[in-house]
Amino acid sequence: MESTMAPRIQAQKREFALVGEWRDFINENFPWLEISACNKQFHAAASARSFDHVLLVDIDTGLTKARRTKQLANRAEAGYIKIFWQLSGMVELTQDKRRILLKPGCASVCDVARPYDLRVSDDAHFEVMLLPYQACPGWEDISQRVCATPVPDQITTHAALGCLNSLLHAPLDAEPDATKQVLRSLQWMLSTSLHRSAAGASGEGERPGEATFNLTDKETLILAELANGLSNKQIAQCVYVSANTIKFHLKNIYQKLGVVSRVQAANVARKILG
Repeated sequence: MESTMAPRIQAQKREFALVGEWRDFINENFPWLEISACNKQFHAAASARSFDHVLLVDIDTGLTKARRTKQLANRAEAGYIKIFWQLSGMVELTQDKRRILLKPGCASVCDVARPYDLRVSDDAHFEVMLLPYQACPGWEDISQRVCATPVPDQITTHAALGCLNSLLHAPLDAEPDATKQVLRSLQWMLSTSLHRSAAGASGEGERPGEATFNLTDKETLILAELANGLSNKQIAQCVYVSANTIKFHLKNIYQKLGVVSRVQAANVARKILG
């Protein structure tokens, strides 16, 4: 079984000329992957920082393939969310029978507890964040909908990338409280963005002109999580507000939907969100 990760701190970029060394580095810092190089002349470079159980990595690499097999996934003791930001070159991510080609400026996500494949173009540059499930409350309910799909909220993902870089390149003696504050902000942005993406994925089959009851984006997100069976406390954790705030939003949602109960709201949600 894989152990609970405790990634090594490597603030300075490290160069690799042998695929075996690269494979060792990846499997020391990430949940295990099968890695193969597509060219005889291999090159890669990476810098990494860890904060508790959160890992941040900046990667430059040549043409490679990586696979998280079912056997490797089954060895995991803990689940992690892997988020990709593509800076140059391209990465093809496949999971849950979906495939996305990440081009510069794009972001996507995968779940390391399930098999996935990566194909990396030559001279690719991307950044990765590895988060434990608990950093995104309700992740198990949305994972199947968002993995290997584009994260459409570019404003939030670009802001999150800025936070990631500030942490990745922060001095090793940086003020711990400031670091924790940036990390909390980063987790909040990503959790909110992923839940918003999942709510959008639920509505992909919506027909033109179908009633949306004039719900705001936040109300749509809350309604989607209510339909997933989450409690007020769990929904509050997903969107980083208090349970009382969720009660206030639900009151408005019920009025807009013309319902009086949680069950009725969930039934309407399944009709309008899919």
